[in-house]
Amino acid sequence: MFKNHPKGLLPAALANMGERFGFYTMMAILTLFLMSKFGLDKTNAGLIYSVFYFFDLHSRLRRRADRR
Repeated sequence: MFKNHPKGLLPAALANMGERFGFYTMMAILTLFLMSKFGLDKTNAGLIYSVFYFFDLHSRLRRRADRR
């Protein structure tokens, strides 16, 4: 299965998967924190989550465009 792939592909893929898992876990914790600490309802907490996610996606796309 990994015959023709570089040796570092599997560790790089696993590291990326772990990084994304950690990101989404922290975003879920942010939503729960906003709901418990500030008393926001699910809609407003989800809106803040969406804003954070948008800025993360936007920054990744800008970095990709800058590399080209």
